[in-house]
Amino acid sequence: MLDSLPVMSTDAADLARVEHTRLRRRMLYGTFRQDLDERIGIQLGTVRQEAWGYPDLTGNPFLQLWSQVAVMYDENPERLAPQAVLDGIGAAGLDALMRRVQRDALGLREMLVFVDVVDGELTYRPVFPDMVTATSHPYDPTRPVTLTEYRQEPSMGGRWVRDSWNIADKAAPYRTVTLCDSEHTDVTADVLGSSGAGADYIWRWADGSPFIPCVVYHAEMTPYLWDAFAFSEVAEGSLNIGVLLTYYGHVVRNAAWSQRVGIDVEPVGGNVAQSGERSELVTDPSVLMLLRTVQEGTNPQLLSMGTPVDTEIILRSIGAYERRILNIAGFTSPDVTKQNADIRSGYSLAVARESIAAQQAKYHQTFARADVELMRKSAALLNRHGVASVSEAPADFGIEYEGAPMAAEPMDPQRITVLLSVLQAQAAGLITATGAKALLVAGGFTVEEAEAAVAPAPLKPASAAPTTTTENSDTMTTDAADTSQEDANGA
Repeated sequence: MLDSLPVMSTDAADLARVEHTRLRRRMLYGTFRQDLDERIGIQLGTVRQEAWGYPDLTGNPFLQLWSQVAVMYDENPERLAPQAVLDGIGAAGLDALMRRVQRDALGLREMLVFVDVVDGELTYRPVFPDMVTATSHPYDPTRPVTLTEYRQEPSMGGRWVRDSWNIADKAAPYRTVTLCDSEHTDVTADVLGSSGAGADYIWRWADGSPFIPCVVYHAEMTPYLWDAFAFSEVAEGSLNIGVLLTYYGHVVRNAAWSQRVGIDVEPVGGNVAQSGERSELVTDPSVLMLLRTVQEGTNPQLLSMGTPVDTEIILRSIGAYERRILNIAGFTSPDVTKQNADIRSGYSLAVARESIAAQQAKYHQTFARADVELMRKSAALLNRHGVASVSEAPADFGIEYEGAPMAAEPMDPQRITVLLSVLQAQAAGLITATGAKALLVAGGFTVEEAEAAVAPAPLKPASAAPTTTTENSDTMTTDAADTSQEDANGA
């Protein structure tokens, strides 16, 4: 589908951004086989490429990394907004949609979400950055003031159009829709039903100032509108992982056994018939081969050469290369743990929870800023369409994310030793709970930590108290009963 898209720009830098972003998009959505085929062909040539066979698409650290890190919306965030906005967001399923949007925003470095009101309901539409050209104001470089989206228009029979917004001049904003043809045919009135300018430009705040009804989600705040090439090494390295895994599969299929050599022998049935027809023999290691001497009087020999390569060494090398890729992405070696459940456990990696938590702190501010802007624009559009009458003030909007995992700080080994020794002494009855707390406090724990660590001594039920018989023939009493009676008298 990406090959049939219209030409979006004549600017070389923008075309490079679009091309690289589309490579990343193909890797996120599993449609990068052609890219991997081209990479293998460049590195090996066509002859060796054919010998290697079908490319291995299973190793995609680019997808694995951003899928594991995008967890901010795993739990629906707590949103502060007017109730009509919250109801509209819930009906539109925005929180579920944002799980994919965050992953794509991290992988592509930007994602756009358009908001609209259709039949009185809020709707949200993610748009990939490679389908958009835009410019921003120098004083606010992260928000576009002109934006053109290339999309297919249903009312035009699915033809490609340029949907352009321009709010650079706050006094004269406009929206135009033109066909992607050489004449740039204007179809604004046909698509919008209005001129899209002046009073027909309805996308405005309560004070009348215009806005573009979309929000750009950034993976990281930078002084630029687009950050498309950040961590491009991760995307390139992921393609190289595909090359290495394709080689691994080739070795397992075709070279993972000893090479056999015969001198003065030939396989039985391997000769060419008089008709010229060839016979085919299977020489797989699991097949019993029958051999015969080439001629009488010779000394036939069978030799076996060692396995040319160790598949385990190949997997370990691929694993080391993959860890290097994740290090480039900002996840150092201690943040990466092996996952042995996968049959390819030699190179399968996962990002540790502690590292994910650290990354969420970086993403929180950028995503919260965009989420609040999206909620405010949602409120403004509900108001402009007459669906609701709610506040658009920034103070009435906010968001807190519950999906971001918070990792506990690891306990100091010395504190662990103190804790274990004290708890073992208490369990053995050598010290009381009060004494255990005192020892923990002396060992560097706070009073609250000591009280949480030391369980109170369990109360013994009255029936479990030891009994002794007094030397009185008329009555039988127990110490426990006497004690209970004394307590009652004392009370």
